[in-house]
Amino acid sequence: MMEKTSKILSNLDDNNLTPLDPQNLKNLLKTFKKGSIKTKLSLLNEISFISVTNPEALQDIVPYLIKLMDDKDWRTRKNTVEILGNIGLVSYETVERYLDRILEKLNDKNLDVVYSAAYAIVKISINLKCKNKHELINKVLKKMKSKNKILYTEIIKNISEIYPDIVQNYIKDILKLLDEDSTIIKINVLKTLGNIGDVKIDREVAQKIIKYLRGPPPELKRYSAYAIWKLSNNNLEHFNDAIELLIEIVNRENDSKLIIYSLLALNILSHICPQKFKKLDINALIHNKLIRKPLLELLYNLSTLDYTLLIPYMDRLYDILNNDEDIQSNKMIIRIIGNMALYNPKYINKYLTILREKLKVSKLRHEVVLALVKGNYIDRNILSTIFHGFRNLEKEENVKFLEEVITHYPLNLLDTLYNEIKKLEPYLNKNNNFNKLLNIIRERIDEKKGINTQDINMVIEEAEKNVLKVVVALESECVKVELEDGKKVYIIPENTCIKTPLSNELLEILEKYSKNEMEMYKLVHEIMVKSLIEDTLLEYNREEKDKK
Repeated sequence: MMEKTSKILSNLDDNNLTPLDPQNLKNLLKTFKKGSIKTKLSLLNEISFISVTNPEALQDIVPYLIKLMDDKDWRTRKNTVEILGNIGLVSYETVERYLDRILEKLNDKNLDVVYSAAYAIVKISINLKCKNKHELINKVLKKMKSKNKILYTEIIKNISEIYPDIVQNYIKDILKLLDEDSTIIKINVLKTLGNIGDVKIDREVAQKIIKYLRGPPPELKRYSAYAIWKLSNNNLEHFNDAIELLIEIVNRENDSKLIIYSLLALNILSHICPQKFKKLDINALIHNKLIRKPLLELLYNLSTLDYTLLIPYMDRLYDILNNDEDIQSNKMIIRIIGNMALYNPKYINKYLTILREKLKVSKLRHEVVLALVKGNYIDRNILSTIFHGFRNLEKEENVKFLEEVITHYPLNLLDTLYNEIKKLEPYLNKNNNFNKLLNIIRERIDEKKGINTQDINMVIEEAEKNVLKVVVALESECVKVELEDGKKVYIIPENTCIKTPLSNELLEILEKYSKNEMEMYKLVHEIMVKSLIEDTLLEYNREEKDKK
């Protein structure tokens, strides 16, 4: 019989011209009781494979499969129910009239059969032609609740991945199971809560979830972090106590999945109390590409809340920006630099060389321009990118980019920008986005007019206090003077100094401090000369263009 069975079944999923002969399969199923359990399971395994790859081919044998659900062997009942679930997932009308028979298997004496029946009904309900999915799933959950708590949480977890809105109706029952002794139940409940996500909980429930961050086992910690991540948006005030534990996990654990969930949770919780993140140590994590994306998203959020938290990590971020070509990582780091420059323009000066290089990468151009604008750095390339955006306002990404640029554009240069953009009006005045952007500029200009000139000067003076000013000279060029309190100072005439922008190289020297005075002086002199040459060439190019 086995040889005949294999020969027949080998043709069932044949994509060639060999026709399917369901009659042979029917005859095999009719004489099913005569075969050994090994033969039965072999036949059902083959049919199971077809039910996944080509379920329509089994339409004619479904009535015979329905009869097999009452077989005395539980393995036969289990496999048959699973096959019907596979068929119904693709071909709902084939199993629709047998749904009550499949639902009966929820009362089977064997729990494996019960579980397979429940999962089969959930599969059938996924089919778009199934109009009573809520009713079917509710029947499954009500039956499972009284059967076995582990089985119930397993089923409800699986359903929550597909129909979280249906599972929401059972949230009170689910939350009660958090107190169960079984670790499997707790993990299933945490996964379910994470899958639902959009649900309100009280502080007591939040504290239970936070408690499981300590584990053991590792999987309990992992899905506690997952639940906190998903639930935090609607329950932010209840998870304040989770921040320190999540930071500790990020700092000490090796489980990448646990770290990723913890970082995603911290991303949301960072808005509660940014100062707690001083304990975060990313030195061991920043070069791990598996977790870099959520880590950079967290650092970006922190840079919007308290830029001082990012100061210890800027050199490492610069290394990634300089050595890694990954676009997403580059974008996030450039955005972080832009946020840092809002508070201290030195970050534009420090990273100007690499930012100019990244400006050449089309996918990074918007991020670079916005970062430079935030640092009050405007040049010809930046203006060119801004005007290009105005000429392509049909793209939503350009509109969003320009809105941000206008928001951060230097107030003292805004009038000039407005006048230049107005020149495009004859070509773009019919574009709603153009008029919207012009209005945003006008609103900022009006705000500027409302500020007293003296106040503006005070703001500028205060900002300039934070700009690093450096004079470098040989000791032999200075006059040494001893003050009354015994302190010694060095004086150098102003007319002997050369003013130059602080380049990345110069800032690194000043930050690390070299004791070799002559070596430092030579390098600084080279930087100054290089800067002067660049300025001269730029001026020459401008004059040549003006002549043309």
